[in-house]
Amino acid sequence: MKTNNQKRASYLIAASTLAVLLAACGQSGQDAADGSADSSVATSSTKIPITTTSAEARELYMQGQNLSDDLRVVDANTVFLQAVAADDSFAMGHYMVATTSQSNTDFFAALEKTKERAGNASEGEQLVIAALVAGSENDQAAQRDALDKAMELYPQDERTHVALANFLFGQQDFEGAVAHFGHAVAIAPDFASAHNSLGYAYRNLEDFDSARASFERYVELIPDEANPYDSLAELLMEMGNYDESIANYRKALDINQYFATSSAGIAINQSLKGEADLAQEAADQMSAAARNFGERQGAMFSSVTS
Repeated sequence: MKTNNQKRASYLIAASTLAVLLAACGQSGQDAADGSADSSVATSSTKIPITTTSAEARELYMQGQNLSDDLRVVDANTVFLQAVAADDSFAMGHYMVATTSQSNTDFFAALEKTKERAGNASEGEQLVIAALVAGSENDQAAQRDALDKAMELYPQDERTHVALANFLFGQQDFEGAVAHFGHAVAIAPDFASAHNSLGYAYRNLEDFDSARASFERYVELIPDEANPYDSLAELLMEMGNYDESIANYRKALDINQYFATSSAGIAINQSLKGEADLAQEAADQMSAAARNFGERQGAMFSSVTS
């Protein structure tokens, strides 16, 4: 499955997709502040800080960020909602509620709260929020400007590189995306989702060997998550390795039966193999596992196309 910007087709509007491209630009766990009652001051100048006065909200944010990195966006949204319940003034918490929302209404409601609370955030967070707002308004120049300024301030923050790389990916500047995703994994070699994104950037350059290596590294880093197998399976399907693709999609579903894109991927593979009955069966399984309207809509689409 694609990372924060490449394959969230469940988001129903371009603005929401652009929001996801930015990802969470808060600190990684090892660079977070100490989580004390007043934790609004960052302890590291190399990472964009997380500005919240609630230790509980901070901890929930980090949990949600990890889920979001693994493309478990429905679960992540639930946790981010808990974070802003703990600290309603938490601008980046509302930001992440927006970027993991599953509907237009929820996205824009959370975005409005993010804008209202942006004054509570640090300069780096405000730039990330400004990029999200500009993306939602299809103002690509302002979005790029905000991301460039964030990069100037935080060139050693792997998430800043990912945010800019995601923007470049959306502009179909895949070479630029490869460069910044590459910087991200150089700074943080175990940043699993950045390897995933790097794989998709290579894939769009038709460098399938490099793409496969990135996805296989992604699998190595988090073998107990569904998304790495889904991403690898998608590449294998494009390469025409249908049986190997199906096997990896099934690994994803063994880990998480609700990973809808893997059911859809199996249906597509089987359609490409001319196995219409098996494709329809996979679509039916996808429908049975659907947890929300977006997933049910995807299952209906898969059923029709199969």
